[in-house]
Amino acid sequence: MSCPTNLHGATGLAAPHNVYVLVLQANVLTGQVGKLQISVTKHCHQNSQQNIQQTKNMASIILSRKNKPMLTVGGFMYFQHSRNKKGDRQYWRCHERDRCNARSTTPADDFTRVLRDGTNNHTHPASNPEIKAREIVQSIKRHATEHPNEPPKKIISTEIGSEDNDEVLSHIPERENMRSLVNKTQNRNRPQNPNNLTELKITERYDVTSKNEKY
Repeated sequence: MSCPTNLHGATGLAAPHNVYVLVLQANVLTGQVGKLQISVTKHCHQNSQQNIQQTKNMASIILSRKNKPMLTVGGFMYFQHSRNKKGDRQYWRCHERDRCNARSTTPADDFTRVLRDGTNNHTHPASNPEIKAREIVQSIKRHATEHPNEPPKKIISTEIGSEDNDEVLSHIPERENMRSLVNKTQNRNRPQNPNNLTELKITERYDVTSKNEKY
């Protein structure tokens, strides 16, 4: 039996009037009011608890300044630490390791699923603004990689967008440093300067003008 739904069709713990409607129907058709009411309530409660647990245990991955994966769970960040002997579990340690020993565990092949959540073991506040800032910087680097000829100023403005949270902005490097980061990222994805004409190779990305017209 599926859970009762509200007027919008969302499944979950039903409002009391939904349960009463089902009970009334059962009374007319089967006479097993009490049994059905308990079954519906228990079933929906279990589904609700499972949904809450799944949401709680979801994680995401961002990249460190050295392009290493960092786990984020509940507003906290973790560095990779080690794996178990079987190699199927990844252990993570709080990125504030000098003052916090909190740890989390994920499957080695799925960093977004948390097996052990260390959120309640941290000795410092969550780092949501810093995580958001890191995500923005990561987006800037990705944009620069995909568009090596786009002006750095435009890339930065596009990715920062309308972000106006002062705490988030305080964790983003100064604009001059960001422009340098964009330039370095773009240069890594540009062809090397040839030493002579025989080494000159024009790729498809560079055989059109800024107006997307062929040379």
